[in-house]
Amino acid sequence: MKIYRKKLLIISYASLKGNLERVIYMISIKKELSFEDLKDECWSGAIDTLQKIEEEGKEDELMELLQDMFTDIPTETELNDFLWFDDNYIYKQLGIEEE
Repeated sequence: MKIYRKKLLIISYASLKGNLERVIYMISIKKELSFEDLKDECWSGAIDTLQKIEEEGKEDELMELLQDMFTDIPTETELNDFLWFDDNYIYKQLGIEEE
């Protein structure tokens, strides 16, 4: 499943008609992640959210929720922030009771 994208900015220089011109390319890299990959890629509070989801055995449900939530493929920061700051929403959607 494609979960996040990274954007790379590549700047190169090309000689056009003897003049040196700067050429800028924007490249998006898409990466497919499993739940285990997701745990390795996230940081801070998102890790706590993933641990709770794993304890509840809701890993597959989370991956489905992520696909439904993001119409565009999110950046890794957008994905991490969703897991970190929207944990209450995620738990509710997955039927996980908060302590």
